[in-house]
Amino acid sequence: MVTGYVWGHLAVTRDIFPYPQIAAIRAAASGETIDERPAYERDPPLANVERATLFAHHAKPADLVIVGDSILARVEWRDLLPQVEVANRAIAGDYAAWLPRRLEPIIETGADEAFILIGINDAVAGRSAQEIHGDIARTAAVLRRAGMGVTILSPLPCGATATHCGEAAQTIRELNRLLAENRDHGARYLDVRGTLAPQGALLDRYSDDGVHLNLEGIEVIAGAIGAAAQSPGPEAS
Repeated sequence: MVTGYVWGHLAVTRDIFPYPQIAAIRAAASGETIDERPAYERDPPLANVERATLFAHHAKPADLVIVGDSILARVEWRDLLPQVEVANRAIAGDYAAWLPRRLEPIIETGADEAFILIGINDAVAGRSAQEIHGDIARTAAVLRRAGMGVTILSPLPCGATATHCGEAAQTIRELNRLLAENRDHGARYLDVRGTLAPQGALLDRYSDDGVHLNLEGIEVIAGAIGAAAQSPGPEAS
């Protein structure tokens, strides 16, 4: 099951078999031209658009809003953080490149604080740390202007067993350096790698597939978010 899930995720985010073949068959049947650009340069897939639309139509006031990709999207944050009202606006398969275009439903939650964790999909797809940092910084700046406090959680590397991640670990390392050193976006930076990836790779104890966090890993993130929410301020480390 884990292998099937990982392969399905990679098929969509990295355009490997069978996703390109399915797209080619669909394009041939409809007479459409195949878009050969990397996925992050195209419009988000229909599933992402539908998810963002759902957020827009069902916005409820929240204390905290969660922003990111599948690492955060598949978590019941209200169960883990019962002391606050949480709106989960993370979307599986999301890229930092797509975040700036879907900020309105995030802002409409009226949350006091936004927590962002994103970047591994971009890194695996071959984007540079500078490009990813720019998208995260733009996202944080817009949310700050909307009156939210913003905390950027350190993007996480893959585990050593996730060989499909290739050179993404180096990109994630540089991305974290940029996020820690460049605070023009007005957000604070919270580094959780000391627990989850102290040697530069996500520890096996916190992940079953080398990418997504298991219960123990999610509890580490929940603890960090809960502690940060209790002590708002311009800086975190």
